[in-house]
Amino acid sequence: MAGTSMKAPLFIGGCSRSGTTLLASMLGAAPGTFVIPESHFKVSLLQKLIPDDHGLFFSRDVISYISTHPRYRIWCCSEPLKLMQNRVSLSVIMDTLALHYAKQHGVATVDSWIDHTPGNIEHAPVLNLHFSEAKFIHIVRDGRGFAASVKKLDWGFHDLIMIGRLWRDTLIRDLNIEKALGDRVLRVHYEDLVERPEQTLQKICAFTHHAYTPEMLKANGFFTPSYTKNQHNLIGKGVESKRSAAWKKSLTPREIELFESVAGSMLRRMKYEPMFENPSQKLSVSEFFYFKIRNTFYRYYDKYKISKRYSKNIA
Repeated sequence: MAGTSMKAPLFIGGCSRSGTTLLASMLGAAPGTFVIPESHFKVSLLQKLIPDDHGLFFSRDVISYISTHPRYRIWCCSEPLKLMQNRVSLSVIMDTLALHYAKQHGVATVDSWIDHTPGNIEHAPVLNLHFSEAKFIHIVRDGRGFAASVKKLDWGFHDLIMIGRLWRDTLIRDLNIEKALGDRVLRVHYEDLVERPEQTLQKICAFTHHAYTPEMLKANGFFTPSYTKNQHNLIGKGVESKRSAAWKKSLTPREIELFESVAGSMLRRMKYEPMFENPSQKLSVSEFFYFKIRNTFYRYYDKYKISKRYSKNIA
């Protein structure tokens, strides 16, 4: 059966824009390891299709669902997906997809694969049922770095209060799931990865049982789909310690204060020092109207940009 000779996969997750892709592109340099694009469709497949009594899915239903899913179309696979058996498990489905994508990029031998979809920690309880030997890495980033990164993207928020709540609430959820996973999960801080990459990668490899190699420091072990190349434009350019504090220049003092007004306690819990002792969330009249107008503008402008990007790279 296709995919059954594969080693258990590694799922990297956490809040978006926290370094899941960077870490995956580093570990992708390990011999026999292949990094697949984000696979948001795997959990929705479980929600849409009904398995039989053995937890298997009809191949024709799987192919029909995945092949038309917008998140799979982002992979831009040139050949149609094929499943060799009539009924397949989720693990066999994902093994097959990994081999399928690897073949498209000229990679003949794949022993294991890495999935860096940010929602992997959120969905770890479900994934654990289908990948009982898989390991998870929960990557955490200073929320202000997350804010500086996400506010520039066409799918992100532009309101620092909303961004702060998103980061805080995502961590509250993921930390609870992390606790339930026990020794199956390793927490990694983004700042450690870019400031002390060799030491941090060796620790990670000891947990995942990947063979550490200095090639990992180049962070070029991932074939980035054209659709996401813009937001992953630093992949393949190695790591720079200055990235961890870049938010100090990207965010204004007021933006930092607004973020800390809703997420300051979580910053402290994650060992990040807030800049404001008593940050104020109260908006002035001018701030209120500025944010209201800006958020309304970006709501429509971002939809336009996403549609244009999807049409250019996928349709």
